[in-house]
Amino acid sequence: MMLALVCGWLPVAAQQDDFAPMAGIRVEKRIAPSWDIGMGTQTMFHDNAAEHWFSFAAWSVGYRISRNFTTEVHYRFIRFRKLDNAYETRNLFFHTLTYSGYSGPWSVAVRTRTQSLVYGDHFRDDFKGPRWYSRNRIMVRYRLDYYWAPYMAAEAFLPLNQPRRPLVDQYRWTAGITRTITDRFRVDLFAQVQQLLGRQSNRLIFAPGLSAYYLIP
Repeated sequence: MMLALVCGWLPVAAQQDDFAPMAGIRVEKRIAPSWDIGMGTQTMFHDNAAEHWFSFAAWSVGYRISRNFTTEVHYRFIRFRKLDNAYETRNLFFHTLTYSGYSGPWSVAVRTRTQSLVYGDHFRDDFKGPRWYSRNRIMVRYRLDYYWAPYMAAEAFLPLNQPRRPLVDQYRWTAGITRTITDRFRVDLFAQVQQLLGRQSNRLIFAPGLSAYYLIP
């Protein structure tokens, strides 16, 4: 199964316009049976992994509505490297609503995410925004055993206040596998394809990544 996934990604990787690896870590703490708080960080490179692209620090609050529904509010402080090598501050705010369904070893998660992105510092001339997006993702996961769970996901970005952009201006497809180390710690190894549309450069980005998650006691 995993061999088929890897072989299926090889033609995409060969046709890529950019190779952009990423790595991140996230920690969470349950503060009540239905509430949790979290924080994390991620770094991504581009230009075929030759240059730093951006890094962010993130904070979140989550609430489990029921066994199948969860909702979260997030904030990300982003430092983004521009073409002139100067760094720009970006602030991202978003809300998610996720449905998760289970059937034996199979699970499916459908998530809708509404986000607002602001460019630059509020009191400077380079301030721009907000830019609103609706992002919708579906993920299918199969648990092989306690330790291993491969998954695949697809996501579409819909700009809400950018009339010059097409209805969908970015697609993302992801294939990965989760390795559970303990009940509190797991890691994800994944490969992601990002297709950018309606821009000066409609690039196809191949983005492999590694992420870690830890639940604080």
